[in-house]
Amino acid sequence: MTSYNRIETKIVRSTQKYAGSPGKDTGLALSLESEKRNLIQGDRTVVLNLTERFNRERQDSTIYRLYGKCFLVFENAYIGFANQANGTFYTELLNNLYYTDSEGGLIIGQNTPDDLVFSGYLPFNSFNLLDEEKDSDNEIQSANWHVQVSYVSGEQLDKNLVWTYENPNIGTHDPLVWTAKEGIPFYFSAVQASGKNLIRCICPVEHGLSVGESVTLGTPVAGGVVNLIVNGAGTVVKDFEVFSLGNGGLNSDKYIFNIVNLDYIIPGSNTAGVFRRIIDIGNRAESESKYYIQEHTILTENSRTIGPLLVEPEVVINKCAFEKEIFKRQQRFIRADMTPAPGTPEKVMTKTAYPAYIYSFIKDIDVSQYTDNLYRPLSELYVTINKNPLEPTTGAMLWTYPTPSYEWNYHSEYLDVWLSDWAYPTVNNTLSVDNSLGYMKIYPTEAPSGIDHGLDVGDKMAGAFVEYNKTELKERVVSECIHHLAANPLAFMHEIILDGLIQGDTGGGGLPITTYSSTATDPLGIPHADSQWQNVPALINPNGTYAGATDYWYNLKGYRYQPHNRVKLRAYSTYIEDGDPRQVVNVPSYSTYFKSSKIWKWRDMLDIGYIETDTNGVDYSFLNNAHYPMTQINLKLRRQVSSDIDYIPLAAIQPIMSDDCE
Repeated sequence: MTSYNRIETKIVRSTQKYAGSPGKDTGLALSLESEKRNLIQGDRTVVLNLTERFNRERQDSTIYRLYGKCFLVFENAYIGFANQANGTFYTELLNNLYYTDSEGGLIIGQNTPDDLVFSGYLPFNSFNLLDEEKDSDNEIQSANWHVQVSYVSGEQLDKNLVWTYENPNIGTHDPLVWTAKEGIPFYFSAVQASGKNLIRCICPVEHGLSVGESVTLGTPVAGGVVNLIVNGAGTVVKDFEVFSLGNGGLNSDKYIFNIVNLDYIIPGSNTAGVFRRIIDIGNRAESESKYYIQEHTILTENSRTIGPLLVEPEVVINKCAFEKEIFKRQQRFIRADMTPAPGTPEKVMTKTAYPAYIYSFIKDIDVSQYTDNLYRPLSELYVTINKNPLEPTTGAMLWTYPTPSYEWNYHSEYLDVWLSDWAYPTVNNTLSVDNSLGYMKIYPTEAPSGIDHGLDVGDKMAGAFVEYNKTELKERVVSECIHHLAANPLAFMHEIILDGLIQGDTGGGGLPITTYSSTATDPLGIPHADSQWQNVPALINPNGTYAGATDYWYNLKGYRYQPHNRVKLRAYSTYIEDGDPRQVVNVPSYSTYFKSSKIWKWRDMLDIGYIETDTNGVDYSFLNNAHYPMTQINLKLRRQVSSDIDYIPLAAIQPIMSDDCE
């Protein structure tokens, strides 16, 4: 019998191998190995349930693409005139002002080199996110504003901060200067309340304290008192228990705390200082709060040129086609004879508008590559919006450089020294980016050199002022970072109008001198008491005192806005977990060791789509292995000094009409 297997092996009987071969029993070993097996019912290696598989992919994905809607909300607040000192920019700006009266802003009778001076508001396109007069959005993606993605990558402990807590025109105290790590500023005085002698401490921001907790006084750089309080034995006291909160006023418990005055010897009224919070004075090392300024790192490109190459912005911005503006536009028709240049085409000028835009970043952000300042997985990204100080068309310096500041730098009646103690830009774009006290500026190494320049990928900038407490394992934002912005007086000067006429020299070369005497008038000839140029001292010496009692800086009023807009990616649990990694599985790498209890503690990162409480949790679209969190941004340009707001007098409000229909 002869047969063949699949690899053509010939099998023959033993007696047929050769002549006379003997017969014998022969066995053939067959292999039972196989690359396939039967599928057993109920047994599987891949999740086939679509809901479960979608959720697994959603939780594992670390790719994010940000998009959303942005509303520009502001009021074009300040009247001025184009400054002839900036000759290359003067005509362009002069022809585009929103003129202030029926004659097109023409003011006659000044003793100036020009017989005619036109006044008005800056054109709306100087503020707008996109220039409405241009056809191609790609030309102006980053003209007025730079829109980029950033994340909190680090912290700054030693940056100096300033709080002008008294009006420099009438106050007796120098500004308080302190480093971020020393804590939250406050001023205090002795009072009597509830039958007790108290030391009342008033903060410009929320203090975050509770009754029974403690505070320790920090050491200011200058302007405050280092050894603030002394007991009867002459010993300096720096640790105090919080006795009560508030003074009976609405929400005062968030800004005022009181400590019992045990016959302490304290400085005079309204003395300033800084404090840090302590939850448990008996465990100071693990319960004393840490204060710092968050440091942001830019992740996306802005439009710029590198030699012959043009780098396109990694964001697309378009106007919402069917979005109705929240308020009516302020516009007027300008005839040719109302403009400085005869023969100028008639046009409609816009003073204020409230457009809405849709933004979408075309770069996917893989957050697995980054950790935050606490070495945790990223739970937040930021849409960072910076005002370009350059005019989009000519590239001239229309604005001052945005100055990072905080809530305590804005007052209802006066301008803060922090916003005046630095150099305004010059025509050739030079800038002093830092002063002797190390104040932060937005451009860390260079001034912009053209309309396509912004912060580059990897650049750093200041963020919020934050408190972190190890016991609570969470950060608290004490004050968001705010950018201060004013018109560059070498391009556009705010005017002062008395009796219908601009006062002072309106045709000269901008600011005539760096400082001026406290007894003189401002650049437009107006006494300090009536001037928009507040007589704020020019400089602060390194020891915190004013540089000179009679030297003052031109501090123009301007606008403020919040540059960093938070996009929440994940949420941390409100519950603190604890355990020993040797006995508990899945202890995260960012857990914190507590020496007092000899245990590790952490907050779990919640799954996407899980809402732990009404406000704690995230849920957003997931498609093609990428997350799409949508964020609405209200880009508010607020006035720097709140008392500038024009309120409608009660006499101007007409009484309600009553008729038979009511």
